[in-house]
Amino acid sequence: MKLSDVKINAARVEAGAWVKDIPEMGDLELKVRGFQNADDRAILAREMEALPAKSRMRGRVSDEDRERIMTIRLRDAILVDWRNIEGEDGKPVPFSKDAAEKLLTDPDLAAFRGAVVWAAGVVAQESDETTEDITKN
Repeated sequence: MKLSDVKINAARVEAGAWVKDIPEMGDLELKVRGFQNADDRAILAREMEALPAKSRMRGRVSDEDRERIMTIRLRDAILVDWRNIEGEDGKPVPFSKDAAEKLLTDPDLAAFRGAVVWAAGVVAQESDETTEDITKN
């Protein structure tokens, strides 16, 4: 194995980047940071510590707690902004943490949540045509 095969762009994980060409999501563009950025690690540690000890043992975290923690991570440490989201009235939906939480927790919009997770994985890749460094904006 070459180390270059598993190398990530740690600076982009922390700073984030715009991700476009998200599969099955039209012209949606997401500004995301990568998983395991400093804020993400802190949230994960805090939320895991808050669980009852027996829930943490051997990774026996309930699906409900796992989803709740992932939502917090996506809202507070991963998703930074978006482009090209419109409401049913055709008007742009401005980014906010509250709007993000509504979209991330709506079961009918599971594809959006999946897109955020996908983008957070892509942003860590060393080089990728689907990302645009935030520093260029």
